[in-house]
Amino acid sequence: MRSHEFVNQHIKEVKMSPSRLGKFISGSGTSLMAGFEIEAIFPGNPTFFDVRKPLPESISIPMIEQLLDMTEPQNFHGMQRLEQEYEKYVTKKRNTFFNDPQTYNKALIAVKRVYPEVKNPKELEELVFDEMEYQWDDPTLYEFLDGKTWEEIETWYGLVFKGKSQMYTLKDTFQPVVNSTVKVLTAYHGEEKNTSIWYIEPDSSIKPPINHYGAEIVSPVMPINKMLNMLDQSLAWARAQGGTTNNSTGLHISISAPGVDLASDLDYLKLVVFLGDNHVLAQFQRTMSDYAHKEDNYAESALEQVMAKIGKLAFSEENAKSYISPMRKFAMATIELLRNNDKYTSVNFKQDKNYVEFRAMGNDYINRFGDIKTVVARYAKALTLAITPDAASEEYAAKIAKLFPTRDTDLINLFIKYSLGIVGFSTLKYAATKLANNRKIAPLPKDLPAA
Repeated sequence: MRSHEFVNQHIKEVKMSPSRLGKFISGSGTSLMAGFEIEAIFPGNPTFFDVRKPLPESISIPMIEQLLDMTEPQNFHGMQRLEQEYEKYVTKKRNTFFNDPQTYNKALIAVKRVYPEVKNPKELEELVFDEMEYQWDDPTLYEFLDGKTWEEIETWYGLVFKGKSQMYTLKDTFQPVVNSTVKVLTAYHGEEKNTSIWYIEPDSSIKPPINHYGAEIVSPVMPINKMLNMLDQSLAWARAQGGTTNNSTGLHISISAPGVDLASDLDYLKLVVFLGDNHVLAQFQRTMSDYAHKEDNYAESALEQVMAKIGKLAFSEENAKSYISPMRKFAMATIELLRNNDKYTSVNFKQDKNYVEFRAMGNDYINRFGDIKTVVARYAKALTLAITPDAASEEYAAKIAKLFPTRDTDLINLFIKYSLGIVGFSTLKYAATKLANNRKIAPLPKDLPAA
């Protein structure tokens, strides 16, 4: 009897059909929190003026006017107000300077040193004010604006710059859809995100056709069912804006479990084997074989990475003592190896932020919400199993055993079941003795009396 056949006896398999997953996501899966990142392509000019940058020290009124879109009527009034406020600032600074006794005395000393022969008070005062005028410099516009960014002066004075990213146009149409704050970032991952608001940002990894640009829509964190609803609406909005997807775009789903410390409670190996991400990758044509180069936007199967690591392990029945906790140790090593993988891995454990990011979906996905919903439910189910130690433990053992096709022995399977807590040590010892004598054994209880 092969080991995976032995393990599969009396195992209740976890159902992953679309209907079962739909019931799960509407039932016990509702406690999960989730967010998404839509990578899409939109028609328009990809160039933009970076309004987040601080103003240069050489900033001037003519420079601002040159960058304004003068077809916007509010720009005239905004610039008028800016110039008036700047003039008031200069006048105030000038009055302060010329009425300052210390400044006056400093100028008087300089005048007496240069013109010691002048004794007439009126003539002397005129020379002092000439000296003060010489010392005076109008404060610059940069000083007046006090290190503000382009975005700040745009907001404060109601200005509209030309050449700005068309992502601002996306923002104007997207904000009513989500009925929430939407912020435009003009650089990819330009700042630490607030998980309670929406973002639109550029993404240089997206490869748009001519006269198009790539953008990433990042959602806040929300209950998973609400997230699915907002994802459906967001994809519909993107299509209405002429948005498309191609083999350079991905759809990333992040899921967390409130109250669960994934760093200590997530069994990454269990997550990977129940997820079956190679099936999802194939479904969305995101496997390595679908792309010519790794630089393209494929996602490497986390399961295949695990299998590759297993393939390097040396197991032998003669070295049976080394199996006392092999899979537990292996699972921890796998977590260390894969938890902070690069963007090309289909499952990324974000330890510092306590969530798992799933990156298997992508390619031309914008019209596939039905498939997307089923896959998200699959993600949620696999994560729930992976943070619940006793859930589907025997099927877990079976799935692990199948990862060892070239070392497919009942002894390996026994140690796997023991390391997962499915059988106790006395049962392990009893069964191992039987197997060592080439004797078949019946299905075993969880534990037997100590020998």
